[in-house]
Amino acid sequence: SSAYLNTATYFNLAELNKGFFTKNYDHADILSSSVLSSYIQGLLTNPSSPIASPYFSSTTPEGSGPRLVLVGAHSPVLISATDSAGRTTGIFPSPDSGSDLFIIKDEIPDSSVLFAGEGKYLSLPEDVPFTIKLVGTGSGTVTLDTVNADGETLSSYENIPVVAGSIAETTLQDGAVGTLTLDIDGNGVADMDMDGTFSVADTLKLLKERIAGISSLAVRNRLVALYRQAERYARDIRRAGKMLADMEKIVRSQSGRTIPQASASAILILIQDLKNRR
Repeated sequence: SSAYLNTATYFNLAELNKGFFTKNYDHADILSSSVLSSYIQGLLTNPSSPIASPYFSSTTPEGSGPRLVLVGAHSPVLISATDSAGRTTGIFPSPDSGSDLFIIKDEIPDSSVLFAGEGKYLSLPEDVPFTIKLVGTGSGTVTLDTVNADGETLSSYENIPVVAGSIAETTLQDGAVGTLTLDIDGNGVADMDMDGTFSVADTLKLLKERIAGISSLAVRNRLVALYRQAERYARDIRRAGKMLADMEKIVRSQSGRTIPQASASAILILIQDLKNRR
């Protein structure tokens, strides 16, 4: 201990974590660091000549680590970040099919994963660029926002529609997210690029595209007719309620038949998004 040495010794954990091949240590597992254990062993065997190391000093390390930004996602998604070196921090599905458990990774230096209610958060260095990825785990709408160390909201996306398997990706630069690309049914084809709140017009556009992709001409024509009626009331969604309800019934009855289940789920969440805005 420093009392044993009659002097203070400082361990710069943040500097250690910058190494590419270094585990992202925190205070909970700091003693598992081979650098620290070797240093302590050296002190015990020869306290008068401690091991020279760039991670230890008799003076307080400058600064208190990097400035951090909090990236939060609310609702049924998993969130992760990847840096330019391919290291990831976030929440990932279990490799065991059918498992409800998730895997937490924190490979990026000075990063961590946090939970608060239904919110999932990544704490990341603000001055490092990242790719942020959301993966849907159920049907609903998602809010994605970033908050800096001063409590200021730097950017925000609202009402992002997702279903199980949806994929949304964006970049994080200087604490702010860029354009968000949404693949609502996770088929590998981007459906829309977003720059802010998902609007009624955005929902209608996606809904129209999804209906146009239905292979059954009879089902497609029925939905197109209802869509055109609903679209007339885009500024007053209440008046479109009957048409939306009828569309929902058709899609549910044809799910897994003339409409693939993934496409049906995507259409249903878009209809629900419109109904929620009434």
